[in-house]
Amino acid sequence: MSSSDEEEYRRIDNLVSAANELSSAKAKSMFKYLKSSPNDFELRMQALGYLQFRLANDNANKASFVEHFCWLIEHHPLRLQRHFQIFNPVMTYRQRLECYLAWKRKAEENLDSVEILIVASERLDSLSKALAEKYLLRAKEIAPKNDDVARALSGLYQIWGSSFEELALAEYDRFLDLNDLEVEILYSYYQSRVAKLAYNAGWFEIAKKAALLSLENIVETDDFKSDPRINFTSHTVLGLLALKEKKNKQAISHLFSSFPEGTKRTFIPNFSLIAELHELGEKLAVEEFLEKAKPIEKVLTLHGYRTLERSLKEELPTWRRYRDLATLPRTAFDSRRFEVAKEAALEYKKLSLKFEDEPDYGIHIGEIVLGQLELKQGNINEAIKHLQNAIPLVRNYSYVEDIDCNLCLDLLKENQQKSVVDFLKECKANFKGVDEEDDCDDSFLLDEWISQIEKNEIPWEWTVQSID
Repeated sequence: MSSSDEEEYRRIDNLVSAANELSSAKAKSMFKYLKSSPNDFELRMQALGYLQFRLANDNANKASFVEHFCWLIEHHPLRLQRHFQIFNPVMTYRQRLECYLAWKRKAEENLDSVEILIVASERLDSLSKALAEKYLLRAKEIAPKNDDVARALSGLYQIWGSSFEELALAEYDRFLDLNDLEVEILYSYYQSRVAKLAYNAGWFEIAKKAALLSLENIVETDDFKSDPRINFTSHTVLGLLALKEKKNKQAISHLFSSFPEGTKRTFIPNFSLIAELHELGEKLAVEEFLEKAKPIEKVLTLHGYRTLERSLKEELPTWRRYRDLATLPRTAFDSRRFEVAKEAALEYKKLSLKFEDEPDYGIHIGEIVLGQLELKQGNINEAIKHLQNAIPLVRNYSYVEDIDCNLCLDLLKENQQKSVVDFLKECKANFKGVDEEDDCDDSFLLDEWISQIEKNEIPWEWTVQSID
């Protein structure tokens, strides 16, 4: 970002922040002026800044927020995304879908713009991972050596889970030998990413080479201080590799080297080496390390949901695999990787027996995907059985939007309206829902969907989910 871009970013950011302090009278005047000057970017940003803190329990503000948000997606997508990157969670399901569709339209209109394709893919990942992948692959086709495309595509595959580690690594492999990078100061960062990805993909020799190169190439200047995460990531990988050779002492040495005393920068670290040493009985070493690495304790305290015990558990290999598999069946199916989808669904059900106290979101998705796979083979009765198996699994859900209705949509196309209506009625009977005073309660959608299907209509929300 150039100095002029940084200056504009700070100026607009200040405008957006200051908008929260506007009085009702000044806000009314601002919206009145905006009607006569609808193309004023700064006024639109101020409007969003004012509205974003006034969305709870106010449907008029929500509708206004979506209106301004979608206008800015249409006219200033790159400037917008720097300031409003996350949709406010109090917006309704339908309102979020409107924003998603605005990003999709913008991407489809700009299939030759790498920047817009990257931004749109990041926003659309929550709606359709396959669609996000489509736009990034298009960006890669246009600019095969673009660092931002490689980072975005690799990041997408990392989110998809461990079955896609090799695809994630493939986007970073050209960084290993430092060829044609745009920013040399980031060599060590890229190599640390390669080290982690290669280790997770089982490419241990590459992981070791990348980790060592990363540590060798750390550079500090007045403008760029080496991020301790680079050091932490590379030593973590080297420590994990040492454990594979049963060299516990060497692994412990890498653990202490990963976060030297005196490090002040705080971040949520990767606990994989710490967790595996803890599980192997090296608890004293782990406790000594955590005692010295005070910034880690500090950042865990700041992020209250990240307790030490939970962090250790989440980094254990079996647990990581279990969490990856919760969404993998849907991701794999939507991206036409049907064998991966089936294997993931079945593996998740098997692993879930070890984690019976955890939510059954992944089992629900797995049953739906297995049903879709049966339907692809023409086995309607088997598909309906999987749909029925998914019914009781919504008992812990708080939002209707979490119910995977993809199989319902497919069955409607096979004229199986009764099975779908029965499914939705049973879901309603099992559905936990949220407090009635919560403005985000979307349980009314079940009644709406049932009514629409009984009229031989297809719920609009389901068609949005199938846009890719």
